Amino acid sequence: MTPVKSRLVAPTAARRRGQSLIGLLAVAFILIVLYMMFLGPRVGQNGQSEHSVARQSIDRAKDVSLESNLSQIRMAISMYKNDNDGKVPASLDELKNSSYGRGFPPEMWVNPLDGKPLVYDPATGSISAQGSGPAPGTGAPNAPGAGAPAANPPGNAGSPGTVGPGGIKIPDMQPKVPDSGEAP
Repeated sequence: MTPVKSRLVAPTAARRRGQSLIGLLAVAFILIVLYMMFLGPRVGQNGQSEHSVARQSIDRAKDVSLESNLSQIRMAISMYKNDNDGKVPASLDELKNSSYGRGFPPEMWVNPLDGKPLVYDPATGSISAQGSGPAPGTGAPNAPGAGAPAANPPGNAGSPGTVGPGGIKIPDMQPKVPDSGEAP
């Protein structure tokens, strides 16, 4: 009796390469569809483009990161000021090289929302994420008054119609008092 050859033959190298390419294309297609569903722009009810919930969450996380960075840098400026007879650092570079700012990572000195450097006003010792940014190599703002306050100051977070960085609307957190209709 002669042995019968089985039809189950190991796949050839060309056949395996073809299956790998098809699998790779399928995975890429699935990733693109998921990206468009969760992170891509959407058209709202009024016909305007709006961000998805996932994109809004990412933008809000960057906003919180910015506020945290600004708070820590303001604290370092305050400590520097207390230890130097009320004198603020002449530039961000001076603060970075001091013992107060030496431990901060490089990304802390950059606005995570737009990637631009933070603005420091040496006249007042204030730092913010708005303005034209420091002139190259100086660490000082390009124009006087360029160090404007942060986009959403803490005391203004609940005012009606406030929009934070990234276009996220901040809800009105003030309690609503029903109108009784009677004059006091």
